[in-house]
Amino acid sequence: MAPSATKPNDDSQVNMPIETADVDQMVEDLFSIMLGIPALQSPPSADGPGEDALQATVRISGQWNAEVKVVASMTLIERIASTMFSIDLNELEEEEKVDALGEAVNVIGGNVKGVLNGDCNLSLPCVGKPFDNECPNRLIASYDCEREPLIIELSVWDGQQT
Repeated sequence: MAPSATKPNDDSQVNMPIETADVDQMVEDLFSIMLGIPALQSPPSADGPGEDALQATVRISGQWNAEVKVVASMTLIERIASTMFSIDLNELEEEEKVDALGEAVNVIGGNVKGVLNGDCNLSLPCVGKPFDNECPNRLIASYDCEREPLIIELSVWDGQQT
């Protein structure tokens, strides 16, 4: 299976302290084990996660600074929320969808924080429309969750840089 993450090879950048395999395990633990939604590595979808996609972001600050993003289609977000809160799909409110994606990024962000060495803090999640901030030192991993795209993006820089 070909790797599904991209990582720049610019020697001027700080070394990425997290590998694709780490992210794969975090996604497996959350989606496949906890939520029962299989998440298989896949190449990025040509169509992306769709017009109705949402992105949840948490930031890690301290000795290491990082940003963790989870981008998912609304269909996948609804499955996550339905499973997480034990609510039928047709009874979900918008707030529950936003909360579910925020909780997903919070779990993955907490796992990333645990892998980073040093004193770091995790922000509260922020959920909204997807955006790209083009950090030069990032890892992007994509997954197929029952035919719905899931994208995890991790940008890392050490706390000494501005």
